[in-house]
Amino acid sequence: MKKLLSVLFVLGNIAVNAQTNQLGSTGNAGIGTTTPTEKLEISSLGLSNIKLTHTSDVLGIVGTLKFNMSGTDVGRIEVERTIASNRMSVMKFFVKGDSLSEAMRINYNGSVGIGTTDTKGYKLAVNGSGIFTRLKVKAYGAWPDYVFHEDYLLPTLSSVEKFITENKHLPDMPSEKEVMADGQDVGDMNRLLLKKVEELTLYIIQLNKKMDAQQAVISALQK
Repeated sequence: MKKLLSVLFVLGNIAVNAQTNQLGSTGNAGIGTTTPTEKLEISSLGLSNIKLTHTSDVLGIVGTLKFNMSGTDVGRIEVERTIASNRMSVMKFFVKGDSLSEAMRINYNGSVGIGTTDTKGYKLAVNGSGIFTRLKVKAYGAWPDYVFHEDYLLPTLSSVEKFITENKHLPDMPSEKEVMADGQDVGDMNRLLLKKVEELTLYIIQLNKKMDAQQAVISALQK
């Protein structure tokens, strides 16, 4: 009786699996579906997952998805454990050019490197040029319209001249050496440039008032 129940249990499982899975003459394989439309299709009422498990507890590659065309690997997605504690890892994306090389990686801390494996501590590091149709940088400091406030102390032109002579760059602006070493913050640089434009506008207004006053004196003398 027990043997009969065991056989019926196995046959029942086979029947259920046959109804939900399919490996037909078309070469398409289905998991959770009997009508797969791709070489492998996973259908589920919940999440559809593919799990790659590496059981050896050593640093190194723990899982790889490879993409092959006519016997040649043209790309792969690879996960590598890089730090022993807490099994921290990095996800790497490889594509084939002259060779199969890493094009991008996502580190365990969420930082992304494109064309580089070292993000230098930044959330996004790109080794190469970039193009945008629109770029928005959120201001994190005071916008320099304070230059137009009545209590703003506008530096004298003589003090600006002295600073330029001694430092070879404008006050508040980074030096060439600093930019070459650390790069420049786009948002901060725009803020500083606007500040200089607003200061320059005030200088022009002052000079224009002096010219108007001088012209008035000249006109009076001519009369």
